[in-house]
Amino acid sequence: IVRTAIVVDASRSHSGREEIYVGGLFQVAGKAFAYGVAMWDGTRWSALGSGLSDAARVDIENVTALPNGDIVVAGRFDHAGGLPASKIARWDGTHWHALGLGPTAFGPMDSLSDGRLVVSSSGKDAQGNVIRGIAIWDGVAWMWRGIVKMNDGSPGVINDLKVLSDGRVVVVGRFEQIGGLPISQAAIVDPVSDSCTSIGDRPLAGTVWNVSSLPDGDIVVAGTPAATGGAIAPFVARCSPRGGPWTIFGTSATLPVGSSSIVMATDTLGRVYIGGDHRRYTDDAWGIFRSDGGDWQLVGPDLYGSIFGILPRPDGRVLAAGAKYGIQQLADGAWQSVNTVTSFHPWDMVQSSDGRVFALVAIDDSSGADYSVGLYERIADQWQPIETRFDKLPSHLKLLRGGDLLVFGSFGKVGDVAADKIARFNGSQWL
Repeated sequence: IVRTAIVVDASRSHSGREEIYVGGLFQVAGKAFAYGVAMWDGTRWSALGSGLSDAARVDIENVTALPNGDIVVAGRFDHAGGLPASKIARWDGTHWHALGLGPTAFGPMDSLSDGRLVVSSSGKDAQGNVIRGIAIWDGVAWMWRGIVKMNDGSPGVINDLKVLSDGRVVVVGRFEQIGGLPISQAAIVDPVSDSCTSIGDRPLAGTVWNVSSLPDGDIVVAGTPAATGGAIAPFVARCSPRGGPWTIFGTSATLPVGSSSIVMATDTLGRVYIGGDHRRYTDDAWGIFRSDGGDWQLVGPDLYGSIFGILPRPDGRVLAAGAKYGIQQLADGAWQSVNTVTSFHPWDMVQSSDGRVFALVAIDDSSGADYSVGLYERIADQWQPIETRFDKLPSHLKLLRGGDLLVFGSFGKVGDVAADKIARFNGSQWL
């Protein structure tokens, strides 16, 4: 499952080329062995150094790029590059770095122009009470800003945030107070003074899931009203952070309906994209929808399954990250796979005297609904397939002294060769 994706332009990346970073619940990207986070350079997938590890399974929920090109990831892991790092870490292009102690959970991230990291976070105050707000990392320590609460005193939730050009931070979510003030669902936080101000002429009803900015400086938000059962029609609205009313963006009657959550993005032309798990019943359209302020139009052909991220590119391409298909790119009017991000589960592994490593592994499809098992060899830090055409499951490996491999299982055929529950591979063919 790919949960998040970002594009780092060539002007900012350490390599000097455009790079796509993805995070989620996976262990293989293309043919690269990569737990939870991987990078696509336009040709191939690769891991970030020795990567991340966890006592359970690495699961990355948020990725962002700092102004200097460093990458910050947050999610479930306890080590980065072999060093202790709890739930958040920074990749400088060569090495991993931990980001100190403080918050205990991390959400959406952005960065200030001076390189400080801004994260939607959870933690505990001096009395041990759970608090939620934004946490700012200055390279040495964390500091809290914009603590959100409900009116009953329970913690609120920040679903998304956006750093404005003047350094203030827009936060949206589900809360009724922020910084001790009665401000609901959307607010602006000054990270220096910790002052909080409301946005627009009225509170937004329901839950606000996403915030982005338009080329003219206005902010745009996407949310859902209070759930009443069944499919939910989202709302998209815009407002100036300098003051003014909220106004509906796009023609509401042409919006799709879907689950309670929604994802949103904007492009350099001021168009807004929405997705999630959404369908428009009037024309049975599924996938990503776009509006320039008028009717919402389906982007490309139907795209089924949950969409977790949308990345419009200046050249007109659109990238989509999802649970069912990993990363898809819209080019020339069609969705095309940007290789594959999958989960890797070793069933059995052997190593030869000269250091070669072979494994039987199960590779999930991107939806996690099915898997296939094949014989792979580890070459140059990547898993290369030797054979994936077993008619039934292989289960065990044995390496013979001469270097041949024996594979055992319930299969009756390997590739084009008949084999009754056991097959021998001599390096070039099945015997």
